[in-house]
Amino acid sequence: MAEASEKGVTDLSSSRLLDSDYAQVIFQDILESYAVDSNVECRYTITSVLVPTEKDWVGLYKVGWRSPKEYVCFEYSPLSSGEEGKKFVDNRIVFSGKHVCCIHI
Repeated sequence: MAEASEKGVTDLSSSRLLDSDYAQVIFQDILESYAVDSNVECRYTITSVLVPTEKDWVGLYKVGWRSPKEYVCFEYSPLSSGEEGKKFVDNRIVFSGKHVCCIHI
């Protein structure tokens, strides 16, 4: 787990936020912003709470979205064979810059 430093600040760098009673998918290394026309790599972990299917997808949304239907673009989550029974499954999707460039906030 995370360790407390001398200044009382919790150090999360040594632990990944994987333990959760409610999260089904945990996204990692999400940036505040991305360069125009650059690919956006989305890394995430599927916890044992969720059983992945071929219909699962990851979407990009504008800030302030109000409905799951308001995605700008999406990619289906790749299914990996032989992952059944694992506690955590790491996955990754790369959104092409040509699709992401249309997002204006």
